Amino acid sequence: MKTYVNEDGEIEFEDVFNAIVVKTPAGRYGICQRDGGIEIVQNHKRVFNSDTTAEIECLRNELAAERTAHTATREELRRTIRAADPFGI
Repeated sequence: MKTYVNEDGEIEFEDVFNAIVVKTPAGRYGICQRDGGIEIVQNHKRVFNSDTTAEIECLRNELAAERTAHTATREELRRTIRAADPFGI
């Protein structure tokens, strides 16, 4: 990991492949670099991945795992994917 302070006094990181963790009253937030962009995790659960393809694949895997408990309809799958897609793709 490379660390810099830019001209605005902000701390910048490069090559962040191990998470940087911020502890808050709401829990632990981690951010790290991935091949497709960045990933943000809250309390050990992924909440954002800038690689939309990877995020949609993760949602599909989560829904497939939940299907053992109940059967998701095609529309439920679509709604879940649309809700997680910040770009409206």
